[in-house]
Amino acid sequence: LVPQISVIIPVYNTEEYLKQCIDSVLNQEEIDVELILLDDGSTDKSVYICQKYSEKYENIHFFKGKHGGVSDARNCGIKRAKGDYIMFLDSDDFLQPNVLKKMYDAVSLTHADMVVGNYCYQYGKKLKPAEPRLVDNLYTPLQFIHHTCVGGNKLYSASLLKAYKIRFPKLSLGEDLVFFHTYLSYCIRIVTIPDDIYTYRMREGSISKSYGLKALDYLKAFHLIEEVYREYPAMLKELSFDEMFYIRANIKRLPRYENKADRKCIFNNYQYFVHRHNKGTEAAMKLRRQILHMHKWIYCGSVSTGIYKFLRKCKHALRGDL
Repeated sequence: LVPQISVIIPVYNTEEYLKQCIDSVLNQEEIDVELILLDDGSTDKSVYICQKYSEKYENIHFFKGKHGGVSDARNCGIKRAKGDYIMFLDSDDFLQPNVLKKMYDAVSLTHADMVVGNYCYQYGKKLKPAEPRLVDNLYTPLQFIHHTCVGGNKLYSASLLKAYKIRFPKLSLGEDLVFFHTYLSYCIRIVTIPDDIYTYRMREGSISKSYGLKALDYLKAFHLIEEVYREYPAMLKELSFDEMFYIRANIKRLPRYENKADRKCIFNNYQYFVHRHNKGTEAAMKLRRQILHMHKWIYCGSVSTGIYKFLRKCKHALRGDL
């Protein structure tokens, strides 16, 4: 039997959370699920856990590989997936009960190219719903272009992914962004549902906490997406807001980085990109003006980094007191 959904999970040193992630997929009811586990060169007990699960369950397929990055692992999963629809889940996150059936029913009923639900962030033991909240609705790609690119709340059409050879690019950051927008360029309609699909676990020390020079990969991602939307002027114009949004957010993160030269390099490259990028929506141009008025010494100087470290110590001290 062809599975209705293939869930692709790259695995890299997440032994503490891996069982909860796998069980959250196995416990989905009234749906035929194929689970593809792809080791990305783990050095902890993750490989052992994956092997044990694959030996016990026929619908779990485990592939062990070298550390090539999440894009390589996901692309390998797409090639091996046999399901009608594909979901990408990180190995430290987990699905809510029985949501795959709801997603499959929604996409089957509407014949949409993608179904998207809500999700939550988990900070320690605290949950925070991601905003904005989705309701039952249908969208065109243009209407949906500003939606978050996270993968765990979406079902993608396997036939669309394979027909147009849509894959994750080899980037340290922004690979999800490129994949989402590339897929969106081939969509006709998107259906949304109000259910929380999965929980996104926010871990201290994760890649999203400290980008360093990897943050420059966002500029590479923007270039790839602009090429995708080259024949869709309306999409390209709307994309400008997301580009400005990401750049402003990443400049504000610069005081976190230890290396002063890295901070200056990122700031200069971002400013150059923004300076030449003078066409977009009114909202995008407003963000552009804000970015061009950001001062390098505020975000790249030693004083700002010292203030950030002090505030972070205070934050951890308060958490310890609770």
